[in-house]
Amino acid sequence: MNKIFGEEKKSAPEPALAKGTVYRIQIGSFNSTPHKSQFSGLTKVDIVKEGGQYKALYGNFATKDEALNKLIEVRTKH
Repeated sequence: MNKIFGEEKKSAPEPALAKGTVYRIQIGSFNSTPHKSQFSGLTKVDIVKEGGQYKALYGNFATKDEALNKLIEVRTKH
């Protein structure tokens, strides 16, 4: 079953984070390895295995707000 995860609510400004922190959007969770062609139109999609599930992660964002804004954009386009 494919699901889009994330929140669209605005958050308070973030405290300073350690250099190198990256935010990603989880765009799906799968029982078997999905093919990247399922995510046409999206670049920077990585598939990672975690706890027996395969997660599709999108983007590399410097702030949570950037990731949330992109999440809203992805939801409206796909």
